[in-house]
Amino acid sequence: MRKEYDLANELGPQNWLDVVAGEAVVLGWFLKDVELTMAGTMLAESVAKVHFDRDDFFRVEAQALNLVKVIEEKKKSQSLVLFMDEICEYEGKNKSLNKWEYSLILSEGRYQIMMLMPEYFDREPPDGGKLKVEEIIRESFNNPAFGELIKIEDSKMMGVQKMDTTDYYTHDKKLICHKVDFDHECKWKRGQIVTYYIDDYAQSITVWTKIRATLDQKK
Repeated sequence: MRKEYDLANELGPQNWLDVVAGEAVVLGWFLKDVELTMAGTMLAESVAKVHFDRDDFFRVEAQALNLVKVIEEKKKSQSLVLFMDEICEYEGKNKSLNKWEYSLILSEGRYQIMMLMPEYFDREPPDGGKLKVEEIIRESFNNPAFGELIKIEDSKMMGVQKMDTTDYYTHDKKLICHKVDFDHECKWKRGQIVTYYIDDYAQSITVWTKIRATLDQKK
């Protein structure tokens, strides 16, 4: 408790470091930006672990200043994002954390169909209709077909959190699908986000209509 007490007296009860960390976490979840959420969590961990009068505390401040820049960039780009529709289930007044959530988004001239599973406790997330939804989306790509895309995989650690990404590109380097598997503190509690990018309005609306019909049938 001594560390938290000293930090509060030195920087204020709601010091700017904690504010930045909290904003990054909240904004990251709102934008479904896993890396931003992880960065906020890592800053909060650094603030808790590194005493403010240690010589290396400047690293924590530098970490926060860099995150401030990232947050500002995200806020500016957010003005170009339009959430057109969503399909999700609620538990009480809040969205369910262990059922798939789907969003149709327009961002910088491209349509996105985003699928989010915030939390699950197994090697793979539960299906719940998600595999059929992906089948509908992938079948809509024909030039090139989804199976002809270039697949690139990567893995990295952010603090104690592991993040695996899988991207699918056309041969002219246009991103078609971005998948993120994130491991909460490297334990069984995991999460997943899959985003498909579509340029054509008619294709995106046709696909979204089929997705809605498919998921409604499963209710």
